[in-house]
Amino acid sequence: MYSLFIDTHFKNILIGLFKEKKLVDTIYKKDVINTSEIVMSNINEILTRNNCDSKILSEVVVCNGPGSFTGVRVGVTIAKTFAYLLKIPIYTISSLELVAITNDLKDGIYGVKENNGVYIEKMTAGKFNENINYLKNTEILSINDKILYENELNIENLFEHNYLLHTTNSFDVNPLYVKSINVTNK
Repeated sequence: MYSLFIDTHFKNILIGLFKEKKLVDTIYKKDVINTSEIVMSNINEILTRNNCDSKILSEVVVCNGPGSFTGVRVGVTIAKTFAYLLKIPIYTISSLELVAITNDLKDGIYGVKENNGVYIEKMTAGKFNENINYLKNTEILSINDKILYENELNIENLFEHNYLLHTTNSFDVNPLYVKSINVTNK
């Protein structure tokens, strides 16, 4: 059983390949400018160098945000396409849950940075309060030292925390948007 993991929630891209829920390979790209141009080639690369064909995938896991509006949409769209075409389950995990896993699910405030601010959520007793907030950079100064941020994500133990993975029909997977988009007509 092979699982494909896709995370494109911000400037860094992380693609993982699991066999029997154990991590066998990753591709990590830092400070990517054009996510849509390199994700598929990186998926192809990880499958090729592990002598895999996409048809042997049993499931796909995608980080559905919050994060970069475009980055999250790219990752979610690719994951949905794999799930739909291969008729395999799709699982979602938030970027904040990924940070929590990397930090051994310690209680505290978790944060995911983006250009103008931070998405935060509080974890207590191993559970998130399901209230994601977005704070601008100027608003986080007083609590910045209390926030557990992502550094380099560690997905090796991704499947040990199954309760953080949310399965659904591929048509129902959507990016997790927190900020509203302000559009003005001139």
